[in-house]
Amino acid sequence: MTGDHITDRDLVIVDPERAPRHGDIRIFMIRNKDGGLDGVLKRLDLSEGTRLVPSNPAHAPIVITNEDDLFAVGTVLAVVRPVK
Repeated sequence: MTGDHITDRDLVIVDPERAPRHGDIRIFMIRNKDGGLDGVLKRLDLSEGTRLVPSNPAHAPIVITNEDDLFAVGTVLAVVRPVK
């Protein structure tokens, strides 16, 4: 999420109870093809169905075709960058 200034080793503070809104940065768990879950930090785009959009243009959006494969963990409220 480098385009949103969230980098490796940053900590995110998440509200698990906030209702999802278009444009929110959220943590999601997505069911993978093996039936396991993968965690991702993406921006929620509801303008064309449900898409999880990275802020890094080198990565493609994830299009959610089955809502049962998507689990929202929470909405990012703040980013904390540890002091080196």
